[in-house]
Amino acid sequence: FFYSASYGAELDYIGDVGASAKTISIGNVEGFSNSAASVFENPASLCLAKDFSVSLFQTKFLMDEFVFGAYSVSKKTDIGTFAIGYTALSVSGIKHTGENQYSEYYSIDTFSANNSIIKAGYQFYAADKISVGVGLSYFHNKIYTYKGTGFNADAGVFLNYKPTSISISGKNILKMLKIKYTDAGEESAPTQLRLGVKHEIGDLDLYAQLMLPGIGKKYLKAGGLIYQPGFLSDFIYISAGLKEIQLL
Repeated sequence: FFYSASYGAELDYIGDVGASAKTISIGNVEGFSNSAASVFENPASLCLAKDFSVSLFQTKFLMDEFVFGAYSVSKKTDIGTFAIGYTALSVSGIKHTGENQYSEYYSIDTFSANNSIIKAGYQFYAADKISVGVGLSYFHNKIYTYKGTGFNADAGVFLNYKPTSISISGKNILKMLKIKYTDAGEESAPTQLRLGVKHEIGDLDLYAQLMLPGIGKKYLKAGGLIYQPGFLSDFIYISAGLKEIQLL
């Protein structure tokens, strides 16, 4: 199981859920997915995906009120790996209330909210063991009658020096770009920085991560492990993870 705390002010909380079951199971340590899901985490890690990769993930949480999905595809070419992904978090049945002359609240109707991101990523090798990736994000948010759209960019580096690998990534690195709403309001997507390390010891993979959820905020720690018995590695693995979350 997993628990995710999110707040309206954190536009990129969609990505905090986790782009795959495997990522969630190791405490949301990002940058080590061996599938197209890397487009949501660190585009440089697309080097770990197969020649053609498809990742489909959907889950519900908080009494099934929230529905989250992450879907992506990637393809290796002679000049690098290209990927595209779509992720969305939606909730329905939100009550729209009003207040009468007696300061009593009453229900008018219900509405839904949907936050989605379309990501495009590109990965190439800068050196034999050094992978570099860039990504473009398109945000589309809708709550009641309000809509917000905008763009931003991601970038990352992946160092593959087995048995140790290092993932360095930044999401929404163009702070000057804003998400603009139909009511003339605007907000910035939070700039998130991550440093992750993976170390392999036989059938055991150990993971650790430091994540800066936004400029001026404190670093959050996460860690996990995956055990893949050699004779069953193609069929089953055991994983565990723990992460620190930031409350208001």
